[in-house]
Amino acid sequence: MQNVVIAGYARSQGFNVARLIGMIADLPQSVAGVTVNRFCGSSMQAIHMAAGQIQLGAGEVFVCAGVESMSRVPMTGFNPMPNPALYEKNHAAYMGMGDTAENVARKWQISRADQDAFALKSQQKAAKAQAEGRLKDEIVAIRINGKSV
Repeated sequence: MQNVVIAGYARSQGFNVARLIGMIADLPQSVAGVTVNRFCGSSMQAIHMAAGQIQLGAGEVFVCAGVESMSRVPMTGFNPMPNPALYEKNHAAYMGMGDTAENVARKWQISRADQDAFALKSQQKAAKAQAEGRLKDEIVAIRINGKSV
């Protein structure tokens, strides 16, 4: 294994959570860790990074995962300090996914009930696909030194 690539939003745990996960899992010191923050695209970015490394011949085995724990973020939340010049020119640069979702719902007149129904159906389809084994190549259990990674 060459690298642990973890997608994490605000990295509330601090430091390099990918490296910490590798250490907790007792991976060899030679296994690097990189934490990616591309917000909602972080997990996909982690997979693309690992796939690129494999294509370049820089490794054969990578762990890609996502992590998010808001329980360690202070109650005031994640409060970045926007660049004043950029904010004045394009305040949407600092728009969060929650605001984006609200704007999309308003633009396309998607009710909360419709959103909830879609979310429920999506979760049901995912559970059914997993139960039928259709995700067996996408979701795999990995054990190293007797521990799940």
